[in-house]
Amino acid sequence: MKPLVWLLAGIGTAGAVAGTVVIVQHRQAPESTGRHLPVPPASPPATTPAPSPPAPEKVVVEPVEPIEIIRLPPVDPEIQNRVEKDVEKILDAEKKGNAGEAKKAKDDIFSLVKDGLNALGNLGAGRGNNRSPAMRRRSTELLGESGSEDALPPLEELAKPMFPEDVNRAAVDAMGDIGGGGGATSLSSVASSSSSTPTTQQAAIAELGALPAGEGVDELAALLAANPDVASNPAAANALAQAGTPDAAQALLNQYLASQPGSGGTQPTPQQQTLLQALGSLPPEQLATLLPAAVAAQNNPAAQQQLLSTLSQTDPATAAAIAGQLFPQLQDPAVRSALVEDLARNSSPATQAALLDQLSRESDPTVRQAIASSLATAPTLSVPAADLRQALNEETDPATRAALGTALARSTANTVTGDEPAVDNIFAQARELLSAPDPAAQTDAIVGLADALADAGASWSQRREFLDLISPTDDTARAQTLAALTQDGTITSQEAQDIAAIAANPATGPATSAAAAEALNRAGSAVDSGTLVDVLGSTTSPVVADVVGQQLAGRTLDEATEARLEQVAAGSGPGAEVARQILGD
Repeated sequence: MKPLVWLLAGIGTAGAVAGTVVIVQHRQAPESTGRHLPVPPASPPATTPAPSPPAPEKVVVEPVEPIEIIRLPPVDPEIQNRVEKDVEKILDAEKKGNAGEAKKAKDDIFSLVKDGLNALGNLGAGRGNNRSPAMRRRSTELLGESGSEDALPPLEELAKPMFPEDVNRAAVDAMGDIGGGGGATSLSSVASSSSSTPTTQQAAIAELGALPAGEGVDELAALLAANPDVASNPAAANALAQAGTPDAAQALLNQYLASQPGSGGTQPTPQQQTLLQALGSLPPEQLATLLPAAVAAQNNPAAQQQLLSTLSQTDPATAAAIAGQLFPQLQDPAVRSALVEDLARNSSPATQAALLDQLSRESDPTVRQAIASSLATAPTLSVPAADLRQALNEETDPATRAALGTALARSTANTVTGDEPAVDNIFAQARELLSAPDPAAQTDAIVGLADALADAGASWSQRREFLDLISPTDDTARAQTLAALTQDGTITSQEAQDIAAIAANPATGPATSAAAAEALNRAGSAVDSGTLVDVLGSTTSPVVADVVGQQLAGRTLDEATEARLEQVAAGSGPGAEVARQILGD
């Protein structure tokens, strides 16, 4: 049997000594009741050998270390009872909403100064007549409301794991309420104690970060430096970021810089990633103060890229301002490209404007392409179409021009409302793009404008007119444009016949014919069988013939249409072969 441990705290026990531990070591003995030692049986008559009496329990009084014990000072029983009654009055008054009575009882407790605080500690520990959870928790909270550093020793005891979790949490919160250097020290002690539960440690760390005027910064920095596994326990890093003071921000940055950033390449370690995320959550003005100098001071491009990743988390306007400072300082194009990506992940009118401004200054073609691509793929594009058109006119690189063209089309689409002026605007921009040098590089822009035209609800005659803006010799551009114009699938029978005519025209390029066939396929029953047979008889494209054949398969044809199909089957080419297969089925 394990030793029983009692702490004699002097509560209601006149002769007890505070802080003394009594260890009772048991040997096998008869059952006893209460806490009295068993009484040995009376000796038998002398004529009978007396059995050996059981060995008495051996009582040893000695200090026990390092067993965790509750060291709460003794309190006069009368004071203890008085405080307990006061807490009961507070609970009752607060339940009834009687603030005046609650304050009167609090004032009585706090007038007892240290004795009153120690009595509250005893009540929080469950050492009283009333051991209810409400009594224990409220007594613990009152220690914090005292504002006295004399309440910190009992609070540190109440944060230990032998007490209920709500008492632990109330003790930690109370330390934060007291604050100051003493509160920070107590919180740090709880946070760093291996005996504290993880929940209590996390709460203590959070309270350190919430202390006013950065009172917990030094303790948090020390905890962070002492914790080698910050990735699995990021509480200290996050608390530093949330402390909101320049010293806290600098301590967090120092910890990151001490982790040898970039030594393993651009990919940060889990620990570094945790620190970078905390840096990114700093108040924007603090990040704006720290980051440019920190990036510029790094000789390792990988470390620079890691630090720049914080811009994807911060306020977009701050990210744009920091990028404006850093772009001229970054000598490595790969680092500038990384900065472009970070701004793109924090896409906003401010960051997009910063990217377009850098485009006008950037000399490296790879970085220029990265900027154009980020604008072309932005979730919501806010750059004015006029600015993009100017950038497109000044650009000479085909790939960058294509991306800018896509961005221009998307910017135009953002202004589309479905009315006639919007459609006219799309046509005007398309003609301007096609009349510029190297129009082939602007295919993506034209296709984007076609998307915008379809979204504007343009009529088929307007869509067909737009398609005819593209030269028949530019088969790829016409095919992509036709696909964009017919993407909504709402094709009437008349429109289907027009598309069929495009597919059947021998002058139509193969890619455009295939796009027309796919449009017919999407149109489904809107295309009559006679039109499909006509396409089948005139097409030279196997792709078109196959799509049309799939549409005809399974249909019931009238005599005239079937006769026409037989004529097609008698001929040659991909359409004839498909017609023979249909008739054979």
